[in-house]
Amino acid sequence: MSSPAMPAHSNRKLRQHAKEVCRNLRKAQTDAEKLLWEQLRDRQFHGLKFYRQYPLFVDWQGVETFFVLQFG
Repeated sequence: MSSPAMPAHSNRKLRQHAKEVCRNLRKAQTDAEKLLWEQLRDRQFHGLKFYRQYPLFVDWQGVETFFVLQFG
């Protein structure tokens, strides 16, 4: 009997790749996104916390992957 696959959130290479993708998305943001995040940063909008890009790890049909959520 084979052992179960490692959960996506514990896959070190996948986590690192997701981190790089999120970082690159933040660096390549549009002018409109920059303006928006200036207003949302540091709980300036009604004291709410917003995430720019947040990786959501999933096991999609046996393949470990992630999606990037905005406003997570």
